[in-house]
Amino acid sequence: MRTIGLGAAIALLSASMTMAAQPPKAATKPHVDHYFGETVVDDYHWMEARDPEFAAWMKGQDDVTRAEIAALPGRKALGESIAAFTAATATPTSLDVRGDKVFFLLRPPGAGVPKLFVRDLAGGEPRMLIDPEPMKADGGPVSLSAYVPSPDGRRIAYTLTSGGSEDAVLHVLDVASGQALPESIDRARFAQPDWAPDGKSFLYTRLKIPTPGMPEQERFQDEVVWRHVVGEDPAKDVKIFEASRPDSGNGRDGIPFAYQPKGADVVFLLIQDGVSPYGEAWIAPAASVAAGRPVFRKIASLADKLVILGLGSGGSILPAVRGGKAWVATTLGSPYGRIVELDLSKPDMAHARQVAPGEGGALSALAVAADGLYVARAEGGAYAVSHIGWNSAIRPVSAPFVGSVDALTAEIDQPGALGLFQSWARPPEAFRLSADKPAASLALARPFPFDLSAIVVDRIEAKAPDGTIIPVDVLHLKGMKRDGSAPTLLESYGAYGISADPFFQPRMLPWVLRGGVYANAHVRGGSEYGEAWHLAGKEATKPNTWRDFIAAGEALIAEGYTSKAKLAGTGTSAGGVLIGRAVTERPDLFAAAFMGVPMADMLRFETTEGGPANVNEFGSTRTEAGYRALKAMSPLVHVADATAYPATIISAGMNDHRVPGWVPAKMAARMQAASTGGPVRLRVDFDAGHGFGSTKAQRDQLYADVEAFLLQALGDPEFQPKAP
Repeated sequence: MRTIGLGAAIALLSASMTMAAQPPKAATKPHVDHYFGETVVDDYHWMEARDPEFAAWMKGQDDVTRAEIAALPGRKALGESIAAFTAATATPTSLDVRGDKVFFLLRPPGAGVPKLFVRDLAGGEPRMLIDPEPMKADGGPVSLSAYVPSPDGRRIAYTLTSGGSEDAVLHVLDVASGQALPESIDRARFAQPDWAPDGKSFLYTRLKIPTPGMPEQERFQDEVVWRHVVGEDPAKDVKIFEASRPDSGNGRDGIPFAYQPKGADVVFLLIQDGVSPYGEAWIAPAASVAAGRPVFRKIASLADKLVILGLGSGGSILPAVRGGKAWVATTLGSPYGRIVELDLSKPDMAHARQVAPGEGGALSALAVAADGLYVARAEGGAYAVSHIGWNSAIRPVSAPFVGSVDALTAEIDQPGALGLFQSWARPPEAFRLSADKPAASLALARPFPFDLSAIVVDRIEAKAPDGTIIPVDVLHLKGMKRDGSAPTLLESYGAYGISADPFFQPRMLPWVLRGGVYANAHVRGGSEYGEAWHLAGKEATKPNTWRDFIAAGEALIAEGYTSKAKLAGTGTSAGGVLIGRAVTERPDLFAAAFMGVPMADMLRFETTEGGPANVNEFGSTRTEAGYRALKAMSPLVHVADATAYPATIISAGMNDHRVPGWVPAKMAARMQAASTGGPVRLRVDFDAGHGFGSTKAQRDQLYADVEAFLLQALGDPEFQPKAP
């Protein structure tokens, strides 16, 4: 790939920008906050009101950004290439087995959003059940956000959202006829429906009715689990469980959901905080729940470290029940997570019998089958599946290829399990797993039509300032010369214990196939090496996250993959802390950066809808220790005047309820005012949110714009603006 020097690229870019329209300058209206004897001045606090002035400023910013990028010579071809790769990636993204049927989400070639299908496990043609694409909504494109088949597979409870807002409405589908039943239940963002054994009713979680003037941070408080009988008016639903019950350690902020394992005569009520893998648990006789008069008994508190979401993966790890015994996971005594057995007649987490030790990697997923438990573990991004028999014997399960495992699922009355496998250079594929047979493909989708054999994946190591070794996965073409000339995009996340697992990214293929490098760093804050790795990158230890990232960038340069003039960094959402602080701490290391819907204002984030749930991960300004940690990690606080920051593109979604648009907007405004380096641009989606529910076209266009902007900043001659 031919390149031009960074100095020449900046000179050409500056000349073209002089002739082009400039993004509107944000008004400064100083607002003062006081924290523990310190004063913080926020010039852009006014944006939080989201008034017409803010909307007009966002529109003006977006207009300039899109116009500049659209004019780049290579943008059109890059967009077409990305669209071709994503169109060819018609692969399943979820799996659920019910009897002899498998239900799965898949976006067919040419479709804009995933659709729900069902197929016989033995084979045959899949049948489409739910197609949200032709559905209309005032808020924008409609997407299927969740679905749960009934135990007999005859009905499906599912939620729809529009415009990427994640504000969901719950519906019910009759599988045989393919017809939607009359149910329409709003405020169902965290519904997580759980069917009764007979498939005639289900438990679900519902948000409270908002009241006028209610603060944003109270929107997700006081959630309630209800029992709904199919066909009846939701107004008659019976209240089963309240998150704000006195014996909950999560208080009003917990997210409750119900779960009745197949064949069990008890119902579990679990409460999670929304960001950590841990939860509290109660049980009640199933008969009392069905009668609407449940009597719940608490069996696990927060101190028991009950794992209900996979370490690193975020997948469910729900109690497995058989014959009056429950198998659950905990990190007490093992940061990788161990499995213990509870006697449901007298459950006692403190004296639970150990079934499997916390060895072989962080516990990522668990599924119960007729022949035992199927368990996925990962260490440093390397996954393995094992089988635990009912006699507690553990043996490895044959994997189809080296990669990550997702959507592990099974039925307690059938042997074996199903799982999705993928890697950095291989699309997701569904396989049937067995304790004594090789993995067998379910062939749910057509093969990927492009040859990716020219792409190789290296594993290098970076050394953090405290001496910790940070693994970095590097994708590039075979035979690439390590002379520092390759445009390189370094990405990571490092929060909530979510690991940087190997996953297929078709939108990054054009970058790599044209001679670029894509790298992903396994920074602290994830769970690549268990809960200890997570704890080393949260709250007061959060600086490790972005300094690990900086070390990864330096390692890529030292190994000859790239140079400072060719290095771009990126992080999304909570990864915005990582890239925001990496850029503000080491602006000299990067030539470009992308901050995707970034959590950039950590001192004010607690006031957002999702703010209370994030306190456990980042801290609270209500305590001095929390304030100190949040100030240290907040990118907005650390933007300094007259600093040569790298060329930076920041994205925002106007329907984003996780990171409201004013958060990335503040960062863009502050950097535009302060930077003496490359351009800072803000790209806004007005009918999208945090990315959930976005259409294929929306995602394709975002990636094409971002990659074109970065390639321009890194000196690729095909992406330089025409000289004025």
